[in-house]
Amino acid sequence: MRYAPIGWSKGYEFSESDLKAAYEMLDNWIDSTSQGRTNLPPSKVPWEAIQELLSKVIYGGKIDSDYDQKLMDTFVAKMFNEHIFEGNYHLVQNEDLQLKTPEGIRRLVKSIKKIGVGRT
Repeated sequence: MRYAPIGWSKGYEFSESDLKAAYEMLDNWIDSTSQGRTNLPPSKVPWEAIQELLSKVIYGGKIDSDYDQKLMDTFVAKMFNEHIFEGNYHLVQNEDLQLKTPEGIRRLVKSIKKIGVGRT
């Protein structure tokens, strides 16, 4: 029995090397944009460039269907934007499906906020 993964029109061979390329691209863009600063406000991140590289080059280079490319563009735009740093950001808008921040992440954020600005 043959079937395609849910959502895509067919199976794609996304691999660890794609993930590594994505990680390295993100790391390079953030480093070059931050110009040596230890933090970068989400509004200063070049989101459009990152989205294009992820959806059209790194992962999209394997996609040969217009439908699947639109799906990839949507996934990337939803996951890589300045609003992902907001506490109330929802990847999915569905009352039946509640995705909550894990408690460990909540404690980490609370600890970081206690440190305050200017202290490391």
